[in-house]
Amino acid sequence: MKEGFISLQDEHSLLPITPHITHTFKMFTQEKILSLASLPESAFRFKCHVDALISLYKWVREQWTTRAIAEHRSKYKLDCRTTEGKLRFAVTAAKEMSTGVLPPAVTQTQASPPTEDHRDIQTSRILCQAIALLKPVPPTNGVEKSPSFRIMGSPIYIDELVRNYKQLITKWHPDMNPSIEAVGRMQLINQIYKDLKSQWFQKYSPLIPIENLGEHNLQLAMSKTFPWSPESFWQ
Repeated sequence: MKEGFISLQDEHSLLPITPHITHTFKMFTQEKILSLASLPESAFRFKCHVDALISLYKWVREQWTTRAIAEHRSKYKLDCRTTEGKLRFAVTAAKEMSTGVLPPAVTQTQASPPTEDHRDIQTSRILCQAIALLKPVPPTNGVEKSPSFRIMGSPIYIDELVRNYKQLITKWHPDMNPSIEAVGRMQLINQIYKDLKSQWFQKYSPLIPIENLGEHNLQLAMSKTFPWSPESFWQ
């Protein structure tokens, strides 16, 4: 093993040691940290990226010293009391941990072809660059912040609604979840999904102009209550 490096999986997966880290890597591989480091801010609206970044944030809080965490927050002027601050903390931490790890570009003078690990890293870089070129999310009418939408993972687009619904089925279907709440939660998930999907473009899309949705309808959606908190469906 090279001096000054910690092995994550094998001799092809190496990350430089930083003075911030007090324990060896256990949860995040080199490729995972590299992919998170390359995420643009536009990725913050996707629940899968948000979950990954929050997990990294919690992991860094356990691994780094208190002084290192404070210095990092000060360096990037981060307010970790907010979700956005935690996401930015995770991205900037991933960037610092991945500095200098990306493999060099393959040239014609190289004798051997790139390894499978290098191909995966290069693919991740290309995908992240493609995401950065996506058009920013247009302004929403705010309905995605209502309890019903939060239960469904606050989708902006209908494909996000479908994807989040499938994830909720995996978590709360009674055949997979033995808790006494599973039946009731699954019935609620099914009802909300059916209602939203049936008239998504006509009534429920967060991209419908607020003047078409109506302030009254928005307030009704915001005041809706359920037996369980929306966040509990994803914890």
